[in-house]
Amino acid sequence: MIKKILFPTDGSDDANAALDVVNELALNFNYFMIDKTIKASVILVNCYKMPEIYFSDENSHDYLKKLEEKLEKQSETILNSAKEFLEKNNINSRTIKLKILSGNAGNSIKYAVNKEHPDLIVMGRRGLGSLKSILLGSVSSFLLHHSDCPVLTVTSKER
Repeated sequence: MIKKILFPTDGSDDANAALDVVNELALNFNYFMIDKTIKASVILVNCYKMPEIYFSDENSHDYLKKLEEKLEKQSETILNSAKEFLEKNNINSRTIKLKILSGNAGNSIKYAVNKEHPDLIVMGRRGLGSLKSILLGSVSSFLLHHSDCPVLTVTSKER
């Protein structure tokens, strides 16, 4: 039984294809408690990583703060877009939770998995960081090997 789905997204084509799957799962996996039917809840996750930049002048703190605010805003935009899609497709907004995380995406998502205890992770197979993933391995690959819950990866039809 699937009660909770964790959906890490970067807004890529594969992530958007995975969002379609999340929508179908959330609509079709219900569980029953006493006298009511409850739909699966969805946790939308986006991670941003601050670049490792070091400045020697006194204005660097302000620059880094503005950069972090911009990255958080981008994360909010990605998550709100996914939330709006789910709401338009009859997923109750009370069953949707948004999480913005910072740091290494794989480790941050694994942290969210350990904290939220989802029954399933649904994510795109490839994200926006394709060159880095070729060299270091993808986030989906990391979670397939290090997560304590099942991971469903989805590829967009445009591949």
